[in-house]
Amino acid sequence: MPITITDVDQGRGNLIRGEGQIHGEEYVRVMRQHLTKPASQFKKYRYSLFELTAVSAVDVPAKDVHVVARLCRDAAHVNPDAVVAIVVGENDLAFGLSRMWQLSLGDAAWEVQVFRDTDDALAWITDRAAEKFGLTELTFA
Repeated sequence: MPITITDVDQGRGNLIRGEGQIHGEEYVRVMRQHLTKPASQFKKYRYSLFELTAVSAVDVPAKDVHVVARLCRDAAHVNPDAVVAIVVGENDLAFGLSRMWQLSLGDAAWEVQVFRDTDDALAWITDRAAEKFGLTELTFA
């Protein structure tokens, strides 16, 4: 499966990894399944790291990006405090779609940044999680 979601730090965070070719239908399906978890579980999340540097091709139409953004806006009502880092590497299309998703979130309360460099993404999300939640050691493996 090109997209996997793994809970880390006793459910306080999650790592979302994409690799190979990402298709819109799968992106929507996986994100819908993740974002519509029971509220008691979803409220525990403090951070998410999207690791997309191993994505070789992206076949995600804009309409699917907007569907996922709507799901995220709904999820942000359940858990408004999350910080989200997306790292895409040199994939220009993944970068553009990630920025489109970020802008489509509108007034959702999540803090979101899109990065090309993994080290920059890890530094940012670590700093934000420490400042907002007092989390000093995050797990990304």
